[in-house]
Amino acid sequence: MRGLSQIAYRHIRQKLLIGGLRGGSMLSETTLAKEIGISRTPVREAIAQLEREGLLDQIPRYGTFVRVMGREEMEELYDFRVEIEGFAAARSAQYRTEQTLDELRKCCARMMEILRGLKRSNSSEVDPKLAQEWMLADASFHTAIL
Repeated sequence: MRGLSQIAYRHIRQKLLIGGLRGGSMLSETTLAKEIGISRTPVREAIAQLEREGLLDQIPRYGTFVRVMGREEMEELYDFRVEIEGFAAARSAQYRTEQTLDELRKCCARMMEILRGLKRSNSSEVDPKLAQEWMLADASFHTAIL
């Protein structure tokens, strides 16, 4: 995958990771193409790749949907994540660098900032923007460890 298809792929994948596209929601090639500022062809190629990776489901003559994982699949995924992240954390601690520690500190500081914002709001509902920021900070933290 190259060029515009890669740009579309990253854009859609990022939206999936931060919760900008909810499970079960339908994707519009046209809307995504306009968001990114490209034609539909690279978007279509990116969608095909994401389907091959198991993140999207295409139903012929109906549309493309964000894949919804079942409970069993989610449990399996989290079991796997526990194992691999535990291993990665142990290795990361052994081979840590000042750069990695700085990155982890920044992630933690950002997450504390978000938590303080949630606490100050005193709302029973979580602001979707703050939830999205939390997910990004959390993903950055785990990525730094990995």
